[in-house]
Amino acid sequence: MANVTNLEKKLVKLIETEKPCAIALTGEWGVGKTQFWNNFKKKYHDQFKLRKYAYVSLFGIDSLESLKYEIAVKTHKADQSEDRMQGAKSLFNKALDTVDLSSIEGKGLSLNIGKSLITSALSSLVSNTVICIDDVERISDSLSLKDVMGLINDLKLEKNCQVIVILHDSKANEQFQEYKEKVLDEILVLDDNLDALENSITDKLALDVMQLFYRKIRIKNLRFYKKVFNNYRQIIENIDSLSDTSKKHVLRNLLVIQWIDDFQPEISLEDDEHYFKVTLDFFQDESNNFIEMSDDNFLKQSKNFKAFRNHLEPFYPLFLFDNWAKHIIDMLTNHDISEDSIKGLLEEDILSEAKIQAELLHEQVMNEFYSLKLQPNFCERLYYLACTKIQKSELNNIS
Repeated sequence: MANVTNLEKKLVKLIETEKPCAIALTGEWGVGKTQFWNNFKKKYHDQFKLRKYAYVSLFGIDSLESLKYEIAVKTHKADQSEDRMQGAKSLFNKALDTVDLSSIEGKGLSLNIGKSLITSALSSLVSNTVICIDDVERISDSLSLKDVMGLINDLKLEKNCQVIVILHDSKANEQFQEYKEKVLDEILVLDDNLDALENSITDKLALDVMQLFYRKIRIKNLRFYKKVFNNYRQIIENIDSLSDTSKKHVLRNLLVIQWIDDFQPEISLEDDEHYFKVTLDFFQDESNNFIEMSDDNFLKQSKNFKAFRNHLEPFYPLFLFDNWAKHIIDMLTNHDISEDSIKGLLEEDILSEAKIQAELLHEQVMNEFYSLKLQPNFCERLYYLACTKIQKSELNNIS
């Protein structure tokens, strides 16, 4: 598995030499490739033997000349955290776009200066440079990937540059697959970026729950976790007193529901040959009423429900879908948090520590019973569970 530490070690070895090369950094959507590279550059820029650096995104660039121009304009000293001349370059760039240079005349001589001529002059300065070209899969239809790969090869061989290409490999077009073996010296895959998640999530409780979801459900999109965390903070900030157990319960439901809403995952059935897609409609009956998922009705549910619950088992054993889940779905659908709904949940004691702990115990004990896999102290736990579930008014009927 190529995690952050392993990739950093590999990149340091490649970039701390003066040998020209072209490297592709790939990974899933949202895994944090650009963030990884920016952090790497900030951390290791003093080890760049090539003392110049440029970062360019292909998004919005519509010609090879424009790409060459962007690389030239963005080139600056590698030991600078940012290009200190970027402001002046931006003003120059705007002026170049608005002034008709070919119409300027002086001393009887026509100054036929175009952007391509200035690009050529600037490009002469682009040598011995570490160049990062990002968003290759978002290349414009008017820009040929063949030409881009040719430019990368030229930068490597003719300009003695080290070029890092960032892209989502599986989404790149067939042309990239054709040219990558001819142009690229290394293809590095970032498939585990938990370090970036740790840097993004500041709440220890939330981070622990999200790390478990990351590892077990294998969702690596950092934007997903940031969105979930923002929704989570918005919820708990509206509640003054909420136990850690209740917070975890809320966050688990929020992660699962947001995952369904964003990705519509396909879950395999027992034979691993047939799959079904899960959407939020999955939790509504024919009358569009919310279906609670609990042990009480688990055995009555379809094989799809059971397969879904089993899929979540490594992350959320004995997964519970209660009124809080209904509230989260309403929140995501309406893009708003209902204070009245939260107040109602609290008044019903839905989020109380004791109730959630009792429900979790109930799920665990019943699961052991149904599976015939009894754990130590089963009888004692079953007795305690019965005491917590029986209404006080019924205690006199116990012999």
